[in-house]
Amino acid sequence: MHVDEAILSHLGSHEIGDQSVLLGLLRIDGFELTLSTLSRRMKKLNIRKERGFYRVTQPTRTVTPPLSIRKVKPCLLIIRTPVGSAQALAVAMDAAQLPSLAGSVAGHDTIFVASTDPSRLDSLDEEVRRFLENGF
Repeated sequence: MHVDEAILSHLGSHEIGDQSVLLGLLRIDGFELTLSTLSRRMKKLNIRKERGFYRVTQPTRTVTPPLSIRKVKPCLLIIRTPVGSAQALAVAMDAAQLPSLAGSVAGHDTIFVASTDPSRLDSLDEEVRRFLENGF
């Protein structure tokens, strides 16, 4: 088990309000960390203290509207984004598992999004637009 997995496992099964307690549990698991290293690992994993206990939080996402969305039949959407935003948006769409999304390929400012079937292109367009409206 990797140290990050151990951290998440302990936080998922215990109410931990002090990093030194977590550090002790990790030492029992065989991981020798300093408190500052643990703190950095927790920051990387988006772990924050909420109501007195450490919890995994969702990273704050900024909404980056696309510059354009164009349908290309039979089953492709081409999404133009601000420079540098395409990959983050593609990863977020793939993670959202939109029903009509077969997959995506992202460059620096362009994403090719394929529908699961040519008959689902309009549905995919609607799902992507709704996803973007809700903020990815």
